[in-house]
Amino acid sequence: FVELLLMARNLGGSGLETLEVACNLALETGVVTAAIVLNEMRRLNEAARPKALPAMDWLSTLLKSSRKLIAPATTP
Repeated sequence: FVELLLMARNLGGSGLETLEVACNLALETGVVTAAIVLNEMRRLNEAARPKALPAMDWLSTLLKSSRKLIAPATTP
């Protein structure tokens, strides 16, 4: 269970609270292993973090629209 304490430490100030909630969730399922508690901790931590926008999608969209703006006009 050292892995659980290390993850709690890495989460900072909310680490022990996250560990406690993850343990309670694991107890509700009836199966308590370090792997299940770690998974619950990751899920709880992920829910608290905002999702990052994919930079490459944003960049490719910008490049596509800028190409349309500066594309040379075709002559008839």
